[in-house]
Amino acid sequence: MKLNIQKLENKINEINNEIDVFQKKMSAVPASVTNDLEKVVNELESKKSNFKDKIDLIKDKSDDAIVDMQIGVEMAWKDLSIAYDSVKERFKEVG
Repeated sequence: MKLNIQKLENKINEINNEIDVFQKKMSAVPASVTNDLEKVVNELESKKSNFKDKIDLIKDKSDDAIVDMQIGVEMAWKDLSIAYDSVKERFKEVG
């Protein structure tokens, strides 16, 4: 069973686009919440980087190795998804 690397890389690109949107929105929020938003966006970027690193590790691996690594990729995606949802929710709260 081989992971769909292209699909995972597309998810990374979608997150990158959303991070750009979040960063642009930060300029329009009150200064009192900017630091908090920067922290959650930075956490999202960190989770995205971790996910990308895991994807890069499996690109040239055999099918057997990929199966072994799939759990790590799935956990990294879950962490990234949770961080993304958190950032999205924080931006909704501040308008």
